[in-house]
Amino acid sequence: MACSQLQKIETKVHLKASAQQFYDVLCNRTHHIANILPKKVQSVQIHKGEWGTEGSIISWNYTLGIQTSTAQLLLLELNKN
Repeated sequence: MACSQLQKIETKVHLKASAQQFYDVLCNRTHHIANILPKKVQSVQIHKGEWGTEGSIISWNYTLGIQTSTAQLLLLELNKN
């Protein structure tokens, strides 16, 4: 049986983008985050569904300090307001 572990990760990043541009990348073009933050996020890949759609499964390969980790995200609900 698979076991899930939920964790919260926060960071501060200075971006030269409007709130709408950031939202668009985060929700619709998530794979570009690895290009924007290459030292923190090595890759973002979609395994099921399409970018920005409910039910999609996305994996993140990222670095926190000196530790490299992988996380999978199941997009349950997307609030586009």
